[in-house]
Amino acid sequence: MKDEPEIIKMLRKEEKLGKLQGKIQSDYESLEMLEELPEDVKNENPFVEEDGLKVQKIKDTVLCEMKSDELYRNLVEMTSDAIVIVDLKGVIVSCNTAALRMIGYSEEEYVGKRFSELGVFCKQDIPKFLKIFATIIRGKATPPIEFIFHRKDGTTRWGEGRANLLKKNRKILGIQVIIRDITDRKLEEEKLKEGEEKFRDLFENANDLIQSVDLNGNFVYVNKKWLEMLGYSKNEIGQLKLNDILRKDQIPHCMELFKKVCEGESLKNIETVFLSKNKEEIYVEGNVSPWFKDGEFIATRGIFRDITERKRAEKKLRESRRHFQRLFNSMADPVAIVNSKGKFLEINDKVEETTGFKREELLGKNFLSTKIVTKKSKAILIKNLAKRMIGREIAPYEIEILTKDSKKLPFEVNATKIEYNGKAADMVSFRDISKRKETENALKESEERYRTLFEASADGILIADIETKKQKYVNPAACKIFGYSEKELLRLKVEDLHPKESLEHAISEFEAQAKGKKTLAKDIPCLRKDGTIVYADFNTTATTINGRKCNIGLIRDITEQKQAEEALRESREKFRMIFENVNDEIIYLNKYGKILEVNKKSKDIFGRKPEEIIGKYFTKVGFFGVKDVSKMLKLFKDVIRGKTLDLIELEVKHKDGHMVPIETSMKIIKKNGKTVGLLAIVRDITERKKTEEKLKEAHERLRIFNKVLEEKVKERTIEVENLLEQKDEFIGQLSHDLGSPLTPLTALLPMIEEKEQDPYLKEEIGVVLQNVKYLNKLVNKTIKLAQLNSPKTTFSLDTTTLLDKLNTIIEKNKLVFEENGLEIMNRVDEGIMVNADKSMLEELFDNLFTNAVKYSPRGGTITINAKDDGNWVTVSVKDTGIGLAKEEIDHIFEEFYKADWSRHDHMSSGLGLSICKSIVKKHGGRIWAESLGKEKGTTVFFTFPSSSKEDMMNRQR
Repeated sequence: MKDEPEIIKMLRKEEKLGKLQGKIQSDYESLEMLEELPEDVKNENPFVEEDGLKVQKIKDTVLCEMKSDELYRNLVEMTSDAIVIVDLKGVIVSCNTAALRMIGYSEEEYVGKRFSELGVFCKQDIPKFLKIFATIIRGKATPPIEFIFHRKDGTTRWGEGRANLLKKNRKILGIQVIIRDITDRKLEEEKLKEGEEKFRDLFENANDLIQSVDLNGNFVYVNKKWLEMLGYSKNEIGQLKLNDILRKDQIPHCMELFKKVCEGESLKNIETVFLSKNKEEIYVEGNVSPWFKDGEFIATRGIFRDITERKRAEKKLRESRRHFQRLFNSMADPVAIVNSKGKFLEINDKVEETTGFKREELLGKNFLSTKIVTKKSKAILIKNLAKRMIGREIAPYEIEILTKDSKKLPFEVNATKIEYNGKAADMVSFRDISKRKETENALKESEERYRTLFEASADGILIADIETKKQKYVNPAACKIFGYSEKELLRLKVEDLHPKESLEHAISEFEAQAKGKKTLAKDIPCLRKDGTIVYADFNTTATTINGRKCNIGLIRDITEQKQAEEALRESREKFRMIFENVNDEIIYLNKYGKILEVNKKSKDIFGRKPEEIIGKYFTKVGFFGVKDVSKMLKLFKDVIRGKTLDLIELEVKHKDGHMVPIETSMKIIKKNGKTVGLLAIVRDITERKKTEEKLKEAHERLRIFNKVLEEKVKERTIEVENLLEQKDEFIGQLSHDLGSPLTPLTALLPMIEEKEQDPYLKEEIGVVLQNVKYLNKLVNKTIKLAQLNSPKTTFSLDTTTLLDKLNTIIEKNKLVFEENGLEIMNRVDEGIMVNADKSMLEELFDNLFTNAVKYSPRGGTITINAKDDGNWVTVSVKDTGIGLAKEEIDHIFEEFYKADWSRHDHMSSGLGLSICKSIVKKHGGRIWAESLGKEKGTTVFFTFPSSSKEDMMNRQR
């Protein structure tokens, strides 16, 4: 074994001495435990001595060590709960002020006595306390207990106690008992119990159904009315759950409401249906609220009213209204019910159908304020309504109704007095007299309509004399087809309108139509004025006009249709070319599974020619094995019924017997909205499967490689952890080695400097002292940074009011700020709290302030702000100093980096901001800097975990 450095040997020696001290202490602790321990625990303890003198001496040493723990004592004294420490013999070793105040004894009367002999606790409770102590010593946890205790003045109080082991260096010192006075709570519970009894009487005798249900749906309480209405006994309630009394269709909605109440929401005017024991439906309406105790949900509280009779009455009323509505809406004419002021109370479906106005656009409105009646008709309606109001009989009269698209319709109105919803009203029926009006105007409008039809027809109309074949009448559409004006076209004969090569066929068709042998002549070539050819269908009827036999021909230009047909033919040829040459197999089946069409790819995938497949059902071609046919048939039916399926992978049988892996997609084909068949695209994925298999093998090799790599990483991690541990040991040793020689130099050099008379030597000593201080500062900062970066370093986090802590730090640095002529502006709100290690928080601000002072000119300002977003508090420290260039911002948190002139400042360690970064990082936050550039100041931002007063109170408890 190599010789260890002297520093390491010293550390090991100190560690050994520390262990010896712990051994002495453990001897005392083991002795103190034995007296009150059960026999089986005593026998297990190897440290037993009867030397009372030695025990007392060690006991005094331990008590001295305990009392020297200042932080512990402060916490104990601050709490309002009594804290008592009892040794393992039951003797009270110490207590806080709250304990003495609680029982009314002085410390001399209380400390040093056995707790069982004081008379504070009831005698019957002493064995229970001893049993609890024995359980705790065995390492088992015990719940809090409630008990009665007696004060010195004779009064009796209630207390709640919690006991736990008090250990140091894993050795038991005694038992710490924390007692809280709960007398007031007990008194309140008694009052609450009395109040609950009163409310229970009220609930029991209430006419409403009252129930309470816990989080699991079990009934906690129901009143007499509930039992009476639902027909259950009290003994049966324990076996029921909430779902058992709900009608099946009500369960989902009620469970949603139940969840909301359990989450703290109160619900009002809930309607549902209960089922009695004999399955009778009980309609109820009520309110449900949550019941919490100590912030924890206990149960729901629901009060319901029986509304069954009301529901039945409402149902009858609805049925009556439905009968009336069906009759009302079945009337052939539009009917409206209006009140005496002309307001629409009801309309039937025929009104909506006839006028286009929706119910909501008319109901509740006066007919005068709507656009359903023409202005002239409104005057007629008002006049007749006034006559009816004075009791005069009104014969049916005519008005004009306006539809929503402003169309006028003639109607005959007939009104009848009725009672509607208990009030007088008029039922007004409107009879459509459009046909009657049309009949009346038919003769007058006949010629005009014919002319309009003739002129406006989209088809060309030619009326030609059969004998002379000359045109007698032509419409604008015919002129457009042939490219002539009306006058020009009337001078032409039939033979002038067709090309010579088609003239014989055109004349033959004209004569056949004249004789009545046919009416339709299709695809007749026509010659336009400009010499171009168009194609038309002639639908012709022979008739007599003014004593002359004529052919009336409707001409439809089908030139574009023929062009479309030609394009469709070409498209089909292109489709057929693609269909036959695509790399995938395409199969077209009818909706029954018969194969109607396949392309040539079937030979490659299935080994069968198209003629071997077409006309057969896909289940009988031999693609699938016997076991797969039913599965494929179900899949086919699902697709035909409209189910959307992703790409499906399966295997089909080749004609030679080997299986072919395929990927297929299927889509239904519809015609006129109806499913007529299915199109399947089949792709051979044999090569892809082979590739996937190779990829799978590669993945497996990669997995094995990763496993080996993980083992290597674990080995390397252990090596790194060992190196980190050696680093921590070295830093501790370095701290000792560097700190030891610097300490006397720091203390002695100022005295030497003061006594030295030679000015030159005095100046030289000052330089040495300055460098010693710098070295001391650099050593401390370096060690500090190393400790912060160590994974073993942990912080003691606590809820801290940021403003209070900042004020303390600012006050501490007040002299520095004043000497440098800097103004501090603390703009942090007093309510902002952070979860931080207070000493580290102070170290952080000290470094930031030092940095800001160093870089700020006299008369500058340092501004501190903070913002809490609920999770993190973002703090900013802004100065008006020299600022930073963009390239410097990325480096200022690096170790030993110095910005600008401070690079030549030998008293600056260059570690301040690196320490700040480590402190913030240890708190889980982040730190960064921003600057607008040189001479424009710098702002350093950092984040700390947010905290609250509630967190602080929880920690104090």
